[in-house]
Amino acid sequence: MNHHRLRERLARYRLAASADASSQSIADPWPAKVEHLRNLIAARRRRLDGRRHQSTEIEVGQEIAPGVHLRQRIYDHSLGLPVPPSKLPRDMMLDASLLPLVAFDTETTGLGSGTGQWVWMIGLLEYRQDQWKLSQWWLSRPGSEGLFLEAAHESVSRSCTLLSYNGRAFDVPMLRTRHHLHGMHNPFENKPHLDLLLSVRRRYRGQWPNCRLATVERELLDRPRSDDLPGSQAPEAWRQFLRSGRIQGVAQVLEHNRMDLESLVHLLGHLASIPDERCLVRMSHACP
Repeated sequence: MNHHRLRERLARYRLAASADASSQSIADPWPAKVEHLRNLIAARRRRLDGRRHQSTEIEVGQEIAPGVHLRQRIYDHSLGLPVPPSKLPRDMMLDASLLPLVAFDTETTGLGSGTGQWVWMIGLLEYRQDQWKLSQWWLSRPGSEGLFLEAAHESVSRSCTLLSYNGRAFDVPMLRTRHHLHGMHNPFENKPHLDLLLSVRRRYRGQWPNCRLATVERELLDRPRSDDLPGSQAPEAWRQFLRSGRIQGVAQVLEHNRMDLESLVHLLGHLASIPDERCLVRMSHACP
């Protein structure tokens, strides 16, 4: 066999091998699938990085445990109370033995009280050591609910007086259900509790179209809200976050919750300034 014929045969083999490889690459879908998955993973990483950056910008707090976030703020003013809580009239039963004062409000997935409704945000505004401190916990992973509930325990596990607006009828039962599902003690139970909705109803029912906190802010406190996300939209804001990671709705709910808590303190200060209202506030103070 001469060299010329050998070169021809080698050339034919190379051509055949090249054709086989080409047909194999066309028939085999896995390289394309792997590349597609790589692109998806890279896009998700970019989205998560953007979400973390966005979370910092719009102040939704820091993740203190897997799926549990906390936003805090210290106030350097009285928040509308005419005097510190320890100086309020004694017939309001807010003497030093019942301090600290803890205003609280929750955000939930609905108005029912069954096991299908979640508490996904707990906001506390505490008066301790002559200053007000805001703490807001929110849940970013449903599987971390136990950690979420436990995170708020320290602020309410000690002796304190609770301050709420419809908390006795709504927030406390909701928290009771969620704690019971995890076999946990509910620290919001069996504490002195000032539910200011009772006082507002006694004094203003029939004068206003309703006794919602937004009505109190407008009619009594001169604190109308602008650009506020209605509380009725809070459930959808959380669901949207769980579905898509969109954090803007959660940030709006945090602001709504903060304004609710601040209005509670302003309302307490207003009621304390009305002599004939003090006994009405005292009546709603007894433990459940």
